[in-house]
Amino acid sequence: MSRQALAAIVAGIVAVWLIVRRRGEPGSLSIDLSGLDLSALIGPPQPSGRVAQLAQAIARAEGFYAAGSVPAATNNPGDLKLPNTRTTPGGISIFESIDQGWAALYRQLDLIAAGRSAFYSLDMTIRQMGNTWAPAADRNLPGAWAQNVARALGVSVDTPLRQVLT
Repeated sequence: MSRQALAAIVAGIVAVWLIVRRRGEPGSLSIDLSGLDLSALIGPPQPSGRVAQLAQAIARAEGFYAAGSVPAATNNPGDLKLPNTRTTPGGISIFESIDQGWAALYRQLDLIAAGRSAFYSLDMTIRQMGNTWAPAADRNLPGAWAQNVARALGVSVDTPLRQVLT
């Protein structure tokens, strides 16, 4: 059975439960779905359009789509270095699946968009983001990452993240 078919069945069951639920009556059926993780059935959460666009641009800049690249080999489209993950000798996080890698990248970009990132602010430009995301100390060509991301988005490297993500 496909993930989509299984997701449709689960959604149908939930819909029936919600329809037959009678508020305030003793013995009524009530379901709290807030903690339910259906990602194994329906895939990772899909980001907003702007987050997805920036994620795709970052994946391209990181070389994710190049066969044999570190991001491709580690299922890590953002080439992220996250704490408490299995890593390469260079510190790049290794994910069990591509879906997990995309979800981690979306989560990082969602933190930036919400103003909750410890490293990036919405007032930073793509150039400033690149200085931290892909620093020269990691053998990146200065400015190349930002140029690649900006080109993929059709904007200047001096475009603030606020304009890209909101």
